[in-house]
Amino acid sequence: MTDPNALKCAVVRTMDNVFSTIVILRPVNAEYGAPNLRMEIEQLPPNLGNTVCVTIAPENILLLKS
Repeated sequence: MTDPNALKCAVVRTMDNVFSTIVILRPVNAEYGAPNLRMEIEQLPPNLGNTVCVTIAPENILLLKS
């Protein structure tokens, strides 16, 4: 990974929606208790494995408080 915004993530769960698929990701080296990431994509790639590498620009991250 050469992009500084790239994260290697484990695929925790996938959920089919009417027009898209929601993928729940957990960064591989995340600290205990760190929140998962939620990614929405139009169509689930047929070769989605147990881990994926995603690139997320910091300005595109929306942190939600519980």
